Amino acid sequence: MAQSLKLNVIGTLGILILAKQNQIIPKVKPLLDAMMTEAQYWVNESLYDNVLQAVSEDEIE
Repeated sequence: MAQSLKLNVIGTLGILILAKQNQIIPKVKPLLDAMMTEAQYWVNESLYDNVLQAVSEDEIE
């Protein structure tokens, strides 16, 4: 429906990326990890890595 209205579709992970890029949140990883453990939000391992790479949080801590 969104595409038929010519709206951008970005999804939940896209919102997290935008929030970090716009300095609304300091880090994506803690929120993403909490979504996965507490809310049982499933994310493919390669997508998880790609999201963290997109926000420069892919370094090993």
